[in-house]
Amino acid sequence: MQDKPPAKLSSLKGFFVLAGAMMLVMVMTVFAPQTRTVAATSSLPQLETMDDVTRAVSATNAPVLLQFDAKWCGYCRALQPHLQKLREKNLQSELEMYQIDIDAAKDVAVEFGIRSLPTLFIVHKGEVVAFKRGGMDEDELFGWVAEVQKKIRGS
Repeated sequence: MQDKPPAKLSSLKGFFVLAGAMMLVMVMTVFAPQTRTVAATSSLPQLETMDDVTRAVSATNAPVLLQFDAKWCGYCRALQPHLQKLREKNLQSELEMYQIDIDAAKDVAVEFGIRSLPTLFIVHKGEVVAFKRGGMDEDELFGWVAEVQKKIRGS
C-alpha cells in the first residue's frame, strides 16, 4: 500500500504548477507578436446635433451621406478606408459626407432610428432616399452609392 504524501508537499506541488502556468502566460504575452488592430480615423466632418444635420442637408443641392458609427464598432472602423476613398473620388458637388458618432449624438441616432452599426443614409433635398445597415466592402459601397446617385438623377 502506498502512503499519501504529506499535505504540505501536495499544496507545494500545486503552487509550482500554478506558478509555472503563470510564468508561461507572462512569457507568451511579452514575446508574442503584436497583432493589435489600429483604428482607422475618419476625416469626415462630424455632426453632433439635429441642428447640425439640418444645416448640413439644407446647405447643399448635392446628396448627403450620413454615416452613423461608434469608436468601439469594428465594422465601422473597417468601413472608414472605403468611405475615405469614396470621399476622395467624389467632388463635393456630387456627394457630401458626414459622420455621426452615436455615443456623442444620441438624440440624432434616436431620431434616425439607428438599431445597428454602421448605418448609412443618403439624404437629398431633405428626404432620406436610401439607407444601408452593416459592414460592406469597397465594391459594395461604391456600387450602392452609384445606384442611389443614378436614382436621384433620374427623379
